Formats: sequence, structure tokens, C-alpha cells
Amino acid sequence: MHNLCMQIFRLNLSRQTTSRLARSFVAASLLWIVHSSFAQDALLQNAQNLLTAKQATQAYQLLSPQETARAGQPEFDYLLGIAALDSGRVTQAIFAFERVLAVQPGNALARAELARAYIAAGEADTAKSQLQQVKASPNVPPEARASVDRLLSSLESSSQGKPLKMYVEMGLGHDSNLSGGPNLTTFAVPNIFTPSSPPITVTLPAASRQRSDSVYQLGAGLSYQHALNASTDLTTQLNWRSTQPQSEKDLDTQTIDASIGIAHTAGANRYSLNLQHGQLSFDGNSYRKTTGISGQWLHSLSAMQQLMAFVQHASLRYPGPGFSNAKRNVIGGAWGLALSSSTSM
Repeated sequence: MHNLCMQIFRLNLSRQTTSRLARSFVAASLLWIVHSSFAQDALLQNAQNLLTAKQATQAYQLLSPQETARAGQPEFDYLLGIAALDSGRVTQAIFAFERVLAVQPGNALARAELARAYIAAGEADTAKSQLQQVKASPNVPPEARASVDRLLSSLESSSQGKPLKMYVEMGLGHDSNLSGGPNLTTFAVPNIFTPSSPPITVTLPAASRQRSDSVYQLGAGLSYQHALNASTDLTTQLNWRSTQPQSEKDLDTQTIDASIGIAHTAGANRYSLNLQHGQLSFDGNSYRKTTGISGQWLHSLSAMQQLMAFVQHASLRYPGPGFSNAKRNVIGGAWGLALSSSTSM
């Protein structure tokens, strides 16, 4: 590696972003200036001069036209990432720093800047994981390591500032088939004892037919999150919801569910495991109880994309004889894309 002429540690206040997590975070980064390397590359030297003069937009406009040709060169990607991040192009910055780390996984400076980009993107957990790796690097100067410690403490304080969250929701609507019954008055059943005889006509009671009504909905819940360490959280949730028909009072429903689990973040991955219990009631009487366990894997492809996979196992129990009881297994996945800071799909 070229001779290291100077190391500078920068400690800045992060600009306000659409993410609530990033609004009060302190952004930290390590800026490594290698004059002997840049002196041989006028483009990088000019970009470095612009960044030193706090002209990040101009530096990005200088570097970005060369991205296709020079992507994968650590020195180029590092400066491109800083220029992108300081000019508000968070996604491009993340991609650039990830390319640096793909070639130089031990580059603590690029990893610190990647953490700063994740903070700007609102990915506090991923940023903490990256900073933990920076802190563990043997090549980080003591003063920089102390600043990383302060930043980690700031992130912890911000994430734990409101460990208890509550919500209340209300709704009004109309259900065209509140009972889930058929729109029939009578139906025919074959005579199994004398097949040659005409079918038997059965009249459905009114309570079993399709019924529509206006409904009011109420809901409330709370959640609590406790950090066990920098990357692992203990989470609990309690939710209650009620649907009250205007006329069909015997079809009012209430659900209550609770869960407790643990979540662990490792780099761009977040793993969670939860124990769950719930109860569904009709007209004030218990109808079904559910107990189960679920696991989830969430992977951040970038600041704008996520992959998710999950598995669930549940035991369903009904009042009375056990022949209605059942077990249910579910496996699934999802892909999420944020089209902008306020739009997702």
C-alpha cells in the first residue's frame, strides 16, 4: 500500500433525513488521504480538492461520469461514495462503499463511511453493526476508536430513547358478508339412504345466511424493546382489536394477541424469533386460541431494497371436543423496494 501521509477523523452532525432514526444521530467517518496515490491520478486529486473545499456536489459531478469505467477501483469508489453521501445521494454512496469493501474487506475507513451512509438512510441497526467492525479493526487510531465509541453510544441512546410505543386506531366500514354465510335460503342434499328418491330440501336458518352490516372498529396496542447488547434486542408486543356491527350484535368479534421474542442484527441481516399467543372471541365467547412460534430473516440488499423470508408454526384450539383442533405451518417470503423516501412497494 502507498505511504500514508495523513489521517483525518471527521465528526459531523448528520443532516435531517426523512428517517426518524437519523434526525438526531451524530455522523462519524474516517477520511484517509493518500497523497502518493492521488498524485498519480488527476481526477482523484481534483475530486479530493473539491471535497476538502466542501464542494461535494461538484465532486460527485466530476466523478460520476467515470463510474461505469472505474467502478471496482477502491480509491475511486471511496471518493465517489463520500461525494455522493455528502451531496445527499445516499443509495449511490452505499453502493460505492460496498464496492470498496468487496475488494478491501479490511478497509475500516470505507466501513466507517458506509456506517455513516446507513445512518443517513435510517438503517441504525446496520450502521451499528458496521461501526462494531470498525471498532474491532487493529488499524484504527485510538482517537478515531474513541469517536466510534461515542457514536455507538449516541446510536444506542437514540434507539432506546422510546423503548415503549403505544397506538390507538379507529375505523368505520361496511361488510357485505359479515357472517361468511351463503346467499341461499334453501339447498338440496342427495338422499344417501335411497338414491333414487328426490333430493332433500334443507332450509338454512337466518343466522347461517349471508348478513351485511355497518361495522365499527377499535384497536390498541403497545410494544416494548430492550437492547441486550449493540446488536441484539428483546421485543414484546400486545395488541387488541374489536369489530362491532351496528345491528348484527351477535357477530361482534374481539382479538387479543401477545408475543415475546429476540432479534439479532449481523451486518445487513436481521434475524428474529418470536413466541406468540392469541385469542379470538365472538359475541363475548371464546372461539379459538392460537399458540405458535415464528422466525424471520430480513436482508437489506441496499438502502432501498430488502428481502424477507419467514416460517410459522401454530396450534389452533377450539372449545368443546378436540376434533376441530388443528396445526398450521406457513412459509413465505417477500421483496420490498422503496421508490423514494416516502413511497414503497
